[in-house]
Amino acid sequence: MSPENSLGGHDRRGGSRASCPRLAALAWLALWGLAVWLARPFHPTLTIDVLATLVLVAFYALAATVNQIGLAGRPLLARLPLLLAAEVGLTAAAVEAIQGVYALLWHPDPRRFGFWFNFASDFAGMNLVVAMAAAAAWITKRRALRAPARTAVGLPPRP
Repeated sequence: MSPENSLGGHDRRGGSRASCPRLAALAWLALWGLAVWLARPFHPTLTIDVLATLVLVAFYALAATVNQIGLAGRPLLARLPLLLAAEVGLTAAAVEAIQGVYALLWHPDPRRFGFWFNFASDFAGMNLVVAMAAAAAWITKRRALRAPARTAVGLPPRP
């Protein structure tokens, strides 16, 4: 096994340490619930609100995954331009997908503020969420490095 798992976490024994997919899924679900609640006044129906925020949170998760897996191991100054380029593309795709939800379920919403306002607000949100996910991954990695190796009672750790 490689000494680094897919999220960059190391195990003291040289093997990979399992990640917490249930905890991550719960965090994304909580973010989606919060986003549905916060965005409710900005969408004409609850169905559109639920679907539009689902699309947005899915793109946020994709951006966080690109940052954690696709750009892992690169120095920050080399990583930042690539991350921003990926975020610009993902934000544009998210805004278009949300406009597609509106086109299918409603009509072009007269209350919408326009593509660029939606792009700017969703891009800011994406940067915040990616930063929070990166911080959570960093904390998880630090805790995994400091945690003692778990072994069965009386058995030494594997070499």
